[in-house]
Amino acid sequence: MPIHSDSYRRIEKRIITAGDIMSSGVLTAAPEDPVLSMMEPICSHKTGTAVVIDRGGTPAGIITRSDIIRTLLKGRKPPFFTAASSVMSYPVISVSPGDDIELAHMLMEFHGISRLPVTEHGFLSGIITYIDVAASWRSEYRHFEEISAGLKNRVFNDWLTGLYNRHYMTEELTRQLRISSGYGSPLSVIMFDVDRFKDINDTYGHGAGDEVLRGLAAVIRQNMGTINVAGRYGGDEFMIIAPLSGAATAMSMAEQLRRLINTSRFKYAGRLIKVTVSAGIASRTKRNGSCQRLLHAVDKALYTSKHSGRNSITGPSYVKACAPSVRTGPFRIF
Repeated sequence: MPIHSDSYRRIEKRIITAGDIMSSGVLTAAPEDPVLSMMEPICSHKTGTAVVIDRGGTPAGIITRSDIIRTLLKGRKPPFFTAASSVMSYPVISVSPGDDIELAHMLMEFHGISRLPVTEHGFLSGIITYIDVAASWRSEYRHFEEISAGLKNRVFNDWLTGLYNRHYMTEELTRQLRISSGYGSPLSVIMFDVDRFKDINDTYGHGAGDEVLRGLAAVIRQNMGTINVAGRYGGDEFMIIAPLSGAATAMSMAEQLRRLINTSRFKYAGRLIKVTVSAGIASRTKRNGSCQRLLHAVDKALYTSKHSGRNSITGPSYVKACAPSVRTGPFRIF
């Protein structure tokens, strides 16, 4: 399914500013305020900080919990008589509401501080902490993970059935062939096709055809086994990649699915629609060792089923038929 330009816009880097994450409820103090009067408010505030404001209304310094503790430990003066101006850290390093938080982070790292006042036109607007910046980045990371998962779903999944699409199935088959060849383990491919699917669309409408495809996908998904991979290969064709399954096992699985589909009814607009499927099976051999050759072999087997009565399965000639509806050979029919 094509990815539209709005999907790319959604993954463009979002600029997060100091104004987006700042705390506006800032504790303030005058330079002459005694430290003792600020102990309880600062220690209980979420930022653990008070901004000292001069008479002109601009930030003159910052007092933190650590500053108060150091003052108490020195013990040179009773804390009640210690003024905020003698405890505060200055000069004030600040950012504006429109500044990127990456700038705020750089300033914190460079000056070894963990809090920055946010000022606009020289006046205090709020305050941000190192924790605010880290929390914002964690939130942004989760946002990109969600967008990435959504895009992956759109790239690799069929929009109608929810199964994997042809692009993914081709890549997965190539990967499974490498594993199978490397370990010498069996690998089979099953290709299903809905019999006379055009008649369903012509009789009941394309909405009915879509509902049948969704229903078939549900049957396959629920009965294909845990290690197998299923996808919609195109139109009304479905593919199952069956690792660790030889031709006989794959034919047995295909026959079970064929019977389940044959007995299922798909409801659309108050009508129950019955469908049958034909299938072809091919397994990895020295002759069918590449993705292209294996797909060609399974396509030939499906073609035989479609042109020899439908509602049947065709597999390799060296596998005995496991049910009356199963044909072997792509060209020999028992």
